Amino acid sequence: MSPEVAPAILSALLLTVITIFGYAFTSRIRKATRRHNESKLIISGIVAEFTRRVGEQAVRVDAVQKDVELARREAQQAVSKLDIVSDSLEALSERVEETSGRQEALAKSFIECNERIERLESSHTALRRDVDGIRGLQAAINPAESREGGRTILPSPTGLGRLTPTELQALNVLAEEGPLPATVVQERISKTREHTSRLMKKLYEEGYVERNTDRVPYTYAVNEKLKRLLARASSQAAEENPETAG
Repeated sequence: MSPEVAPAILSALLLTVITIFGYAFTSRIRKATRRHNESKLIISGIVAEFTRRVGEQAVRVDAVQKDVELARREAQQAVSKLDIVSDSLEALSERVEETSGRQEALAKSFIECNERIERLESSHTALRRDVDGIRGLQAAINPAESREGGRTILPSPTGLGRLTPTELQALNVLAEEGPLPATVVQERISKTREHTSRLMKKLYEEGYVERNTDRVPYTYAVNEKLKRLLARASSQAAEENPETAG
C-alpha cells in the first residue's frame, strides 16, 4: 500500500466512525427531545389541573368565608337574643320569688283558716251537745212543754234529739196521718213550700222517712222503726203527764 492511500483510508474510516457516532448521538438527541416534549406536556397538564383545582379551592374558600361571616353574624344575633332571654329570666326569677313569698303567706293563711274552722267545728259540736242536753233536761222536767199543736215533740232520749222541733213535728204528722205529699205536710206545720221541701229532703236523706216515687206528687211516710219510737215517746209523755194526755 502506497503512503498516499493509507491516509485516505484512515480519513474515510474516521469519517465513517464520526458519521455513525453522529447519527447515534442525533437519534439520542431526538429521543431526548421527544421525551422532553412529552414530559413538558405532562407537566403542563399537571400544572393546568393543579391550577384548576386551586381555582376550585379558592371558590370553596370564598364560600366558606361567606358561611363563616354569616355564622358570625348569626352568632352575634344569638348572643343578643341570649342577653334578652337572660334579662327576661332574671325578671321572671324575681317574679317567681315574689310569687313564692305570696304562696308562703297564703299557705300560712290557709293553715290559720283550717285551725279556725277546726275550732269552730269543735265549738259547734260542744254547743250541739249542750243544746241536746238542755232539751233532754227540759223534756224530763216538764214533758208538757215538749208538745206543740197537740203532737208530741220527742226529747233526746228517743234517739231523735238532733232534730229540730219543726222536723219532729213533721215526723209526728206523718206518723199520725200516714203517707202524705209535701204540700199537706206544709199545711200541717205552717211553713213555706221551699222550707218544707228542704226539710223533707233532709229527713229522707238521713233515713227518717221513706219516699214513694211511683207517682207525682211524691208521698212521704215514716218507717216502722221510727213509728215505734214515736209511739214509745207518746206513751212515755202520756204516763208522765196524764192530764195533758187526757
